[in-house]
Amino acid sequence: MRLFIAIPLKENVKSYLDHLRRELQGNISSGISWVGIDSIHLTLKFLGEVDERNIPGLTGALMRVCGQFKEFTLGFQGLGCFPNIRQARVIWVGSARCEPLIALQLAVEEACRDLGFPVEERRFSPHLTLGRIKYGLKPVDIAYLEERIRVASASEIIPMTVREVILFKSELQRSGAKYSVMTRAQLNPV
Repeated sequence: MRLFIAIPLKENVKSYLDHLRRELQGNISSGISWVGIDSIHLTLKFLGEVDERNIPGLTGALMRVCGQFKEFTLGFQGLGCFPNIRQARVIWVGSARCEPLIALQLAVEEACRDLGFPVEERRFSPHLTLGRIKYGLKPVDIAYLEERIRVASASEIIPMTVREVILFKSELQRSGAKYSVMTRAQLNPV
């Protein structure tokens, strides 16, 4: 099974992302595959193909990790492109710096390493993927996005309380990936 560990989004964040995505869709003519709002999440660890026999150990480790953390507030703000706007492949919304999030992701990474999963070599960069760019951006779209990124950096922070972490199963289909919940691990109430 193809699995990943992520934080699900609350409705206020989904509503903000939907509004932003519609605005971008109406102003960008380059070919972009937009992510469905209900498919957007904050990934903590991508596991890839996992043998079904490893699920109980993974579930137990996720429960233990989440049991060590209290609920916390996370904020989303800004807009950007990976790897950069000139060679953009992904359009994303960023997360304001949040020490509990960084600590949670590190604990998830370490627990997965202890179970034999490879450690992610890239530094954790919390973000929500809005769209994937197929062939590069047209100059007019680069200019629009540069301005939109500048404006978004000064926009209000959209807050969300993180109460759980989910082990998701991803099934690739013609219409895109379909996600289903394997395990919900609760953080401790404040």
